[in-house]
Amino acid sequence: LPAITPDSFKTHLRAEQRLADAAAGKVELAGDEAAKLKASMLSGAQIAALSTMKQHTDFNDLAHKSELGIEGVKRQIGAAISQVQRDEQQHQEQKHVEKKQQQIEQRPRRAARIG
Repeated sequence: LPAITPDSFKTHLRAEQRLADAAAGKVELAGDEAAKLKASMLSGAQIAALSTMKQHTDFNDLAHKSELGIEGVKRQIGAAISQVQRDEQQHQEQKHVEKKQQQIEQRPRRAARIG
C-alpha cells in the first residue's frame, strides 16, 4: 500500500472535486485530463485505511467532531467509566472473599489430648 502524504491527499481531493464538477457539467475536461485526474486519486485500499485511522482519535477531537456532540461523548465516557468502576468493585469483592477463605483454611485446628 503506497504511503499517503498530505500532498497526495490534497491532490486526491482536488481531482475528486474537479471530476465531480465535470460530472455536474460545471466544467469540461479534455480527454487526457480526465485520465490524469483519475490516476492521481487515491486507491480504494488507501481510502479505507484513512477511514480506519480516522476512527482512532483522541477524546478532544471527539468532542468537537462527533455527530453526537459533546453531550453524547460525555454520555459514552460516563458509561465506560461506570463499567470500569463496577468491574473494579467486583474484582475487589472477589479478592476479599478469597482472602477470607484463605484465612479460614489457615486457622490452626484444635485437637483434644486424651491422656
